Amino acid sequence: MTMTLKQLEKRVSNVEKKLAKLMKESKTTTIKKASRSAQRNGGNGKTIRPKPEPEQKVGWAAIAKPGSWLAKQIAMQPEIKRLADDVFAKMGITGEPTDPRIIREKMIERGVRAEDNEFTRGLIKMREET
Repeated sequence: MTMTLKQLEKRVSNVEKKLAKLMKESKTTTIKKASRSAQRNGGNGKTIRPKPEPEQKVGWAAIAKPGSWLAKQIAMQPEIKRLADDVFAKMGITGEPTDPRIIREKMIERGVRAEDNEFTRGLIKMREET
């Protein structure tokens, strides 16, 4: 299923709105907790330092519910990266990935024509439709 640019923009907009709402709720909750703590400890003359706030989650991690499939996938990312790095090291692959534009230019220099490949023709056609 292909999506139009407007549909993608709408989906991204909805995600951004939900993320903003969650972040706002998170800040409101933190402020309420701090004011309740100040009210409880106000009369004893002791200075109580607030607990450090946990690291703010951003992106998908901010909307993943604890224990959900998404949260589990996010938690697995460091291990996946470590394993991928090990595999690449064993294969002798080092450095940053090559920019696809550079690869395309080298292919053209060597006489490879993307239009000759049926699969690539389909991709080009789909790009032109949007």
